[in-house]
Amino acid sequence: MWETDNIDFQNTIAYTYNQAGHTERGFQNIIKHAINILNDAKLPVKLWFEISQTVTYLKNLWSHSFLQGQTPHKKINNKLPDLAYLRVIDNKTWVIIPKPSKNHKFIPRAIIYRLLTYTGTNQYILWNSESNRIIYARDVAIDKWNTIYNKIQNQIRENDDENIENLLYKSGYKIEDIIKPNKPS
Repeated sequence: MWETDNIDFQNTIAYTYNQAGHTERGFQNIIKHAINILNDAKLPVKLWFEISQTVTYLKNLWSHSFLQGQTPHKKINNKLPDLAYLRVIDNKTWVIIPKPSKNHKFIPRAIIYRLLTYTGTNQYILWNSESNRIIYARDVAIDKWNTIYNKIQNQIRENDDENIENLLYKSGYKIEDIIKPNKPS
């Protein structure tokens, strides 16, 4: 299989991490991001696998220096990825209950879950903290914005640039992280 794709497969000796440096570094990077997401969203550690899937999925959508600033998605498909469906992890999500599953009209139309990861542009993996259930769903309504975004929007409406910068600083961001200058290509 590897020969047809011009991949040079080499085994490594057990417990010699320096032989698989790039792989170890990539894995370490995924785990570091997953831990940060779990802590920021205050999700239980038992969801580490789903969050690691999210980080891996997102890594394929952001640019890499070894690809000359291109995304793996663009390199493979020769087009930029559509990012319109991405939402903040742990967003409140309403899963619509299909009509055949409802016995009568007094049963709720939706159940609240939390967004964990994406399996496609309209497919999501969700978690219910009360029942501790993970489901795959398509027909969902996702709370569009997180609280930081709402606070920033309120500050922008008040036209108080100093308050916006202070709010970003308290959130761990810099104004340069949010507003990036256009670079000529």
